Amino acid sequence: MQSSTVLLCLLIVATAFTSQVLAHPGSIPSTCCFVMTSKKIPKPLLKSYKKISNSRCTLKAVLFKTKLGKEICADPKQKWVQDATKYLDQILPTRKP
Repeated sequence: MQSSTVLLCLLIVATAFTSQVLAHPGSIPSTCCFVMTSKKIPKPLLKSYKKISNSRCTLKAVLFKTKLGKEICADPKQKWVQDATKYLDQILPTRKP
């Protein structure tokens, strides 16, 4: 009896959470950077990047993804970041919007 009550409570909570997410798809948070690296990342370690300039994010940033799967935020105003994005643009296939 007690396990049935617990299971019912979990089901109700899960249903309530699911309906809120489905009702407000715009409320899903986007990726934002809050801390940026101060260290230069060697270009051969980089796999891809994404520019973060969302109105929901307080900082503009470049989010690098490394070949090891790490995501690292960097300041787009820094020269090494600009050089790294140009490098990746040259070696990666053309992106389609």
